[in-house]
Amino acid sequence: MINDLSSAENGVVIFASSTGEQVSCENPAWANGAFTEALVDGFRGEAALTNRDYITVGMLNVFVSERVQDLTGGEQTPTSAIPHLISDFHLALRR
Repeated sequence: MINDLSSAENGVVIFASSTGEQVSCENPAWANGAFTEALVDGFRGEAALTNRDYITVGMLNVFVSERVQDLTGGEQTPTSAIPHLISDFHLALRR
């Protein structure tokens, strides 16, 4: 299903919390899972890696991947499917 959704003609970007062999980690201190915590942090502006006023798909992908691994001590590895033929695009504006 992921391959069908992420095909170039659909232009769908998919972010997943972990690989199929891993369990998604949760922690009461975060009040959610590591992946959700990383997404929230990213959209709060931490994913604007180049000090830009916006967040792109690529920036969010890099940030979430690194943040989840940091939060879980490397036990969880998020993954994504980004069609090769779509360009990086803005997802959010940073405040």
